Amino acid sequence: NNRWIILYLHGNSSSLNEFYLAFSQTSDPTGSWNFYKPAANYVDTNLWFDYPQAGYNDGNLFISRNMFTDGNSYQKTVIFMCDLNDAYNGMGLTSSDVDDVEMPNGNNAPSVHPCSFPFGAYGPGAWLINRQSNSNDLGYFFISAGVNDISTFSAYSASYPSAWGTTGTADQAGSATDLGVPDRMMNTYVNPDGDDKIHFTFSMQDGNGDHRIVLGRLNTNTGVVVGETFGAPGFDYATPWIQPWAANFDTWD
Repeated sequence: NNRWIILYLHGNSSSLNEFYLAFSQTSDPTGSWNFYKPAANYVDTNLWFDYPQAGYNDGNLFISRNMFTDGNSYQKTVIFMCDLNDAYNGMGLTSSDVDDVEMPNGNNAPSVHPCSFPFGAYGPGAWLINRQSNSNDLGYFFISAGVNDISTFSAYSASYPSAWGTTGTADQAGSATDLGVPDRMMNTYVNPDGDDKIHFTFSMQDGNGDHRIVLGRLNTNTGVVVGETFGAPGFDYATPWIQPWAANFDTWD
């Protein structure tokens, strides 16, 4: 849709937890914008949210929210979804939530990542993915329709065949302060080719004290995960980003 979207959070307690969304009215970010302030914690007013992850499909924006107590204890994940057409056109936020996202075995699923398609929109429906803490296990989830339709939420799990390392801290050039490397921080996109594949990347320790890049792909039809690790010895890589190398979908394989 050639629009810009800004997400902003303020506060770190249940009594001060504000959530702002802005949508450009055109493709020009210096032009006019529509601003909204959806409720940050109306599902559970005794919790507050942090670590938002955003993605979109052909008509909806999805934002995952890690919900915390005032003692900073993670409790659950909530998925916020809103209609993009209404937001773009200043018609308010038509929204809904998926509350308490869990793995098929009932385990929590922190830092769920909604998947976007890099060459446009996809859908109906949307894929999301999560890495279990310091584990080979992935959770992946499907929301079958947008906020204006009756949708179902489905949860699946998959495992990578060989061990992924844990995470810790990474050296920073010119600083004596190490960089914390979160074990669930992923970057993702989906390839909606009829065999929807979720491409993802994160960093992990290689057993020699270095953080390397994991680049993986999950086939949502078969649950098969493949991937490789990259990185030069003696270097740390943290919070990598993934982007397809192609001008458009037709030239990308």
